[in-house]
Amino acid sequence: MKKNICALVLAAGFSKRFGSDKRFSGEEPLILRTLKNIIKTFDSIYLVHRNSDEKILTLFKDLPITLIQAPLNDICLGTSISVGIEHIKNTKENYDACAIFLADMPFIKEETINKILSFEKNKGILRPSFKKKAGHPVVFSNKFFDQLLLLKEQEGANSIIKNNLESLCLLELEDQGVLEDIDYLKDTLK
Repeated sequence: MKKNICALVLAAGFSKRFGSDKRFSGEEPLILRTLKNIIKTFDSIYLVHRNSDEKILTLFKDLPITLIQAPLNDICLGTSISVGIEHIKNTKENYDACAIFLADMPFIKEETINKILSFEKNKGILRPSFKKKAGHPVVFSNKFFDQLLLLKEQEGANSIIKNNLESLCLLELEDQGVLEDIDYLKDTLK
């Protein structure tokens, strides 16, 4: 039976290490490169963006993505996850799980996402790895949605993973893209 899994893309950060808004860097904006394979593999995609983000609203107006505005006062990683999961829980959909993506990871292959989505031995939290290093996206079954709602930290969902290691399944893949994000301008040269 095919599982009903949505994607949550976190794109509310300020790119401080990058030096400018990296979401729009490159001939094809970074955020569109990241979303390319997500759009091909998910029916439901949610994206958390900054509170006033006209460029995102314009860029995504014709894409099959539900935009979620982050709060003005706190847009750290944990809060972005919490706000996104709250929105997802309030939809009429009853998702089995949610795959959480970072908007600055354009190198994850479509076949990798498909392997993650079709992996049957998920114990509740599924995390891809490359050469034994944990990567993204992290898939959380809906039994963790209430815990994800409580996040407020910059660390994101790492505390939930650490507190539920018995539910964690690492899926070793041949895709370095699950580790590679773009934090600095030099990272765009990969």
